Amino acid sequence: MRVERDEALYPSKGTWPQYRGRTGTITVINRTRPGSPEYGVVFGKVRKPHATFGSTAMGDETWFKSHELTPAKDANNK
Repeated sequence: MRVERDEALYPSKGTWPQYRGRTGTITVINRTRPGSPEYGVVFGKVRKPHATFGSTAMGDETWFKSHELTPAKDANNK
């Protein structure tokens, strides 16, 4: 997934600029908030799931909402 969002609708604030345009892998989805899931994205190499936490390891993910992510284009997805 590529981190992008419509900054006219959702203005840039906080740490957002450091993630703009980066490509990562979704490793976990948090659906505890109804109608507004958050996606845990890992940038770089994805490791095997951690036995205790169920994801790559606690603290490895950076969390984004669905309007902040777009599918990445690669050789298989043109």
